[in-house]
Amino acid sequence: VGIKQFASFESDPPLFDISTYIKKAIHDQSSKNADKKLTFDAKISPGLLSRIHPEEVRQITDSLLSNAAKFSKDGGHIQVQAYRRFNKLVLSVSDEGVGISPQKLPSLLKPFSRGTESMEYNYDGLGLDLYTDKIIIERLGGTISIQSELGKGTLATISLPMTRAPKSAIAPVLIMPEATAA
Repeated sequence: VGIKQFASFESDPPLFDISTYIKKAIHDQSSKNADKKLTFDAKISPGLLSRIHPEEVRQITDSLLSNAAKFSKDGGHIQVQAYRRFNKLVLSVSDEGVGISPQKLPSLLKPFSRGTESMEYNYDGLGLDLYTDKIIIERLGGTISIQSELGKGTLATISLPMTRAPKSAIAPVLIMPEATAA
């Protein structure tokens, strides 16, 4: 398992068109999941320029789209919206997939947490992508929320400032599994 680098870039990146990247990421996920015949409905505001590092945007976007595709049923529908609200980027991804039980939802953004039981569904993953996303999003001064209903689907929404936080606000993070009670 590789460890992902995030929120540790030394210099401010140039202006980056997030809308173009999100459209490309949707196209890539559609191609990767062609056998599932998923429909992606994208409402992406044009010209979402940001100074967030493209690699951070890539990690978050790819993770949300990949989860939506992975947990969608064949022929499912995925909606993606990206727009600017004040000085923030809002990205939402919703699916009509298997959904997440109310019992699993509170721990979903913790390390090694999965929204499904591995015996019930045969999905790859260690349960680190959403946790990694959460750390990146929080380090950038943003928020993530996940709403879901078992058997109906999931909506993940992130909100990020259009510029990076000052370097002094970004500290290295060590990811450690939580201790379990014996």
